[in-house]
Order: sequence, then C-alpha cells, then structure tokens
Amino acid sequence: MLYFRGTNTGKGFITHADHESFEIYEHGEIFVTDSGSAAEAWGVRNGLESITKAEAQAIFDTAVQAYGAAWDLLPDNEKEEIGNDRPETEPLP
Repeated sequence: MLYFRGTNTGKGFITHADHESFEIYEHGEIFVTDSGSAAEAWGVRNGLESITKAEAQAIFDTAVQAYGAAWDLLPDNEKEEIGNDRPETEPLP
C-alpha cells in the first residue's frame, strides 16, 4: 500500500482510468492506494506528499480526535439532527 497526504481538488483528481488501474481509499486528507507505478504517478500528478503508514495513521487519528472533541461540544439536539455517531479512529488499510 502507498500513503499520500493532500487535498482532493475535485474533478479530475481521481479519474475513471485511475479507478480502473488501482484502488484508492480517501480518509480526509489521507489517501491510501495499491502499490504500483500507476498509483505513484497519480500521487505525483496531483502533487500529493508521499508518507509512511505510521505518519498517515497519526494524521488520521489526530483529525478524528479533533472531530470527536467538536462532537462532544454539540448540544444533543444537534447530534440528533446530524444523525451520526461520535467519530472514532480505526486502523488504515
């Protein structure tokens, strides 16, 4: 697996051809792909930073913890309107 950090810029960021060439998982600003030259080229094309799995997990965990802290501050009625549970961290693939 390859791990990248960056921003999804919208149309053209992940193309149909990209999806046919390799798997892409988006977790906020973290992108996890299959290993291979097509995925590496995709990361370069989109100006993404290549990072280690440990770095990706730490960034993801920090973001989820921040969302969780913000969730805790919401009034119960807003939590019900959103309809989601409190965000929790999970291991990246």
